[in-house]
Amino acid sequence: MNNEKQSYLNPSLPPEVRADQLLACMDNHEKLAQLTAYNPASWSNDHFPEAFPYGVGQVSYLFATEDRSLTEVLQQQREIQSRIMELSPHTIPAIFHLETLSGALLPEASSFPCGIAQGATFNPPLLRQMAALISRQARMAGATQGLSPVLDVNRDQRFGRCGESFGEDPVLAAALGMAVTQGLQGPDCSSGLLATAKHFLAYHHAMGGIHAAAVDLSDRLLADVYAKPFQAAVMQAGLKGIMPSYGALNGVPPSVSEPLLRGLLRHTWGFKGLIVSDYCAISEAFSRQHFGESLSDTGAAALKAGLDQELPSPLAYSSSLLEQLASDQILARAFDQSVWRVLYYKFKLGLFEKPLAEDSAKVHQFYQQVQHQQLAQNVASDAIVLLKNRGILPLRTAAVKRIALVGPHAGSTLAGFGGYTYASMRCGFAAGQTTMAGLNLRADAQVQRKSADEALIETIARQAAPRSRPLYQTLQEQLPELEITFAPGYPYLGGDESGFEQALLTAAKADLIILTLGGRYGTGTIATEGEGLDRSTIELPPAQENFIKAAAALNKPLIMLHFGGHPLVSDAADRYADAILECWTLGEGFSQAIVAVLLGQTAPGGRLPVSVPYKTGQIPLTYCHPYGSSWHQGTMSAVRDYVDCPHQVRYPFGYGLTYTDFDYSALVVKSAWLSRSEPLQLQFSLKNTGAYRGKETVQLYIRDEQASVVRPNMLLLAFRKYDLQPGETKIVAFSIPLEQLVFKDQQGRWKAEAGQMTVLIGRSSADIRLQTVVQITQDEYYSDTELSYFEG
Repeated sequence: MNNEKQSYLNPSLPPEVRADQLLACMDNHEKLAQLTAYNPASWSNDHFPEAFPYGVGQVSYLFATEDRSLTEVLQQQREIQSRIMELSPHTIPAIFHLETLSGALLPEASSFPCGIAQGATFNPPLLRQMAALISRQARMAGATQGLSPVLDVNRDQRFGRCGESFGEDPVLAAALGMAVTQGLQGPDCSSGLLATAKHFLAYHHAMGGIHAAAVDLSDRLLADVYAKPFQAAVMQAGLKGIMPSYGALNGVPPSVSEPLLRGLLRHTWGFKGLIVSDYCAISEAFSRQHFGESLSDTGAAALKAGLDQELPSPLAYSSSLLEQLASDQILARAFDQSVWRVLYYKFKLGLFEKPLAEDSAKVHQFYQQVQHQQLAQNVASDAIVLLKNRGILPLRTAAVKRIALVGPHAGSTLAGFGGYTYASMRCGFAAGQTTMAGLNLRADAQVQRKSADEALIETIARQAAPRSRPLYQTLQEQLPELEITFAPGYPYLGGDESGFEQALLTAAKADLIILTLGGRYGTGTIATEGEGLDRSTIELPPAQENFIKAAAALNKPLIMLHFGGHPLVSDAADRYADAILECWTLGEGFSQAIVAVLLGQTAPGGRLPVSVPYKTGQIPLTYCHPYGSSWHQGTMSAVRDYVDCPHQVRYPFGYGLTYTDFDYSALVVKSAWLSRSEPLQLQFSLKNTGAYRGKETVQLYIRDEQASVVRPNMLLLAFRKYDLQPGETKIVAFSIPLEQLVFKDQQGRWKAEAGQMTVLIGRSSADIRLQTVVQITQDEYYSDTELSYFEG
């Protein structure tokens, strides 16, 4: 045993050597334990330590969202980890995984905007900085695996988890996903987290926009769109973790798909990291999707496919797997491979040397640092999209004495927090019932929808997010000389107009009316969208639409703020608003960021990461639709639109106004003839010609004029964000290698095809300021290992 200790416990040895040594001295029971997980949450059905006599590979950190202080959570981590190491014959610590989409899901940790709001930033360096802080805060708490980035491309805003995605575009998702991956993992994971991208693959393309429903998708669309962000994260950013999705993809659940996991991911892309199941996804493949003859068979299929660990509890990866090892050599080999990978990454993460959460006082002090709060507010400001402005913003308060705030979000701390944030999870579990998938609830647990107790929700939200304040309070603090009044007015969902009378009386006395619109994006039955909360319509609810019309009849200036996990869709808002801000859910600094934009202290920095329809019936809708489709249908029909609305978008992808103007000029292309050795190199001049400091997101698109397959009418290729003072000029330069212009041809090869392409540069997909024509000189073919994905 002393020799064993000197080998696998020696931190100076390479992780692969330590993993080899430890694997060689483990029996199958201890190996199996490394492929399973324990969920300590109070509602879990797991029995610890009785059901885990050999230790365990993973622990769900979801217990941190229960009513505990940070000190109590950290102490529980230490106690659980210490007990696991005592149980393990070789003192193997567990990986503690937690959600990291919008911050470490822990008390007091920084909370950032939701995924779609992060997409609206178009700012990879800022998100890399955000992710690095999330990683540090999680690691201090003893977590070593972060369940993000979410690399799902979303083109169906009915889908309740739309707000977790970076948006509709694969290049945007790839660029931001790589940045988050790099921030979470750090240079080599030794001091960072195992970033775990989800949900592999095409999860948001589900039938009917329904969570966990089946997905049917062509190979070309899968490769060109839905796989690209994952491929970029794996092959260019060094992603170390993958979580397959729930819904069956072309007839097979991804968690048990050998072609997808062992084929595409491991063999074609060369992925060497850990694959972990989404919560209960393997057992759901058997019970819900009717895959396999038994749960044991389904578990064996997942292991053979290359799925390493089952989360959050041992259901399919049970002792019955051990009975099959002797008679199934393929399964036995996959079993040892998965155990080896788990051990390798535990050594790689330094988990044997540092398994426990750091000192509570130190963690608390770090979490409270002012610069972290400023970073959260910076990301929030960069995500706010100015959709409309008739000159009312930034506000000139000298002419205003009274402002009326109307809408349920205005008095709500929770309005800043979307799905998979600590505040939302705390409120969802405490004030409602969970709608999250894959939770192994106690037998007596019941899920039912009930009316939300708003006073209780606000109390819990303020406890969970003590650094945050409702919009109403922040506006009062920023404008103490004005009279700020507030009325809820209408509900988050539905047609209840009983609050109209009081709200209209409040609004009638004001010089300016600010309406907060949208639903409640979050967790559980208190929310109107989120995981397990899909919608048949994304338009504003009837009561809100009707109140806009009633408020407009007062003939007062109207500013509208929209909250939620999908963008504003409203005819009344478009018609009557003097200004509209898309505010998503922005995290802990949400109200401060919104007020700073309203007052012109900060420039609105966001751009739409999705195309916004006029009607839900237009979905799926994307700017990069194929030639001959959508508003490029181009048939000889006398009717070129739907009979009841346009084919076009309400607001285009990449759109967002500023408080200033920008001039694009002097485009120069180094060579119009592109090849493997001659990338697309260009530069142009960008100038702030207005009176305000402003942020401009420069967007570069390409259009393949003619091709051997039907191509998208345009595609985002690159983007950059600039913050310019009035009169300031920047020279913007791009250098884009030919392999970023490839597509899947009819034979399934990555091809850069000879022919003419138009390069389009502008402020959005619909606002092109410069363009030029280039030529690919000859057909070029690339392997997956030769590709690159983004030049920012």
